[in-house]
Amino acid sequence: MKSDSLFYQMFQKLPELLGQLLGDIATENYTFHSVEVKGLARRIDGVFLPPTDKAQNPLYFVEIQFQADEQLYERLFTETFLYLGQYRPQKLWYCVALWSSQTLDKGIPPHYQRLYETGFLKIIYLDQLPNRMTLGIDLLRIIKAEVKNPLEIRAEILNLRQMAQQLPSETKIKDIIELIDNVILCKFPQLTREELKTMFDLVEIQQTRVYQDARQEGKLEGKLEGKLEGRLEGKLEAVPLLFQAGLSPEVIAQKLGLNLSLVEQVIHTKTAN
Repeated sequence: MKSDSLFYQMFQKLPELLGQLLGDIATENYTFHSVEVKGLARRIDGVFLPPTDKAQNPLYFVEIQFQADEQLYERLFTETFLYLGQYRPQKLWYCVALWSSQTLDKGIPPHYQRLYETGFLKIIYLDQLPNRMTLGIDLLRIIKAEVKNPLEIRAEILNLRQMAQQLPSETKIKDIIELIDNVILCKFPQLTREELKTMFDLVEIQQTRVYQDARQEGKLEGKLEGKLEGRLEGKLEAVPLLFQAGLSPEVIAQKLGLNLSLVEQVIHTKTAN
């Protein structure tokens, strides 16, 4: 399961989740961005920017890690300081290291220890989240959980969908329902959508906003409805649309009959632009 892509979707649709993880900090009006840093010839995937009318609110640079990485802190601070030097935001800032488990964290390098002690580095371990009933945190627990049988988390998923129905905006309700469904689709790629739909009452892919927008633009005609057959060009055009609709690269490669590395390259190219 591609956990990173799910986190990016979550932070885009639930920016308040970062504030909940940090301890009741208001981030619901923030926007989550991927920002280019020219000095590294790459993009920072996790920058939380405050609303323009809240100039006093700080920036948050977030790094998500699901495996051991001894250079995470070097990478996080290198990207942060290059961003600050290039964009000069004139704001307070914080770095957030989000680890799947505390056991993966090999420790803060001595040359960054002072930044941690003064509060500029904040560390979150998903395996030590507090028992709080928030939609975002409960969804994080499901992403991290090692589950082989989808029925083991059926009650939790249905409860999250009920919580989403209580959100104040119809657009927000639809976005979060789609997000919950995407988590299930990515977590159990070995099952068909029909099987998952029966277990969790998922919405049809044709009913999602991504599909409808693409259909209106004519991008999916002859691709999805033609059972994903056709020329290589058509299949490659369908890759980012299927990825946005919640399918994992592995499932996309299988359905389109494409090499996985090619699918991942197309996704990386499209999301970086």
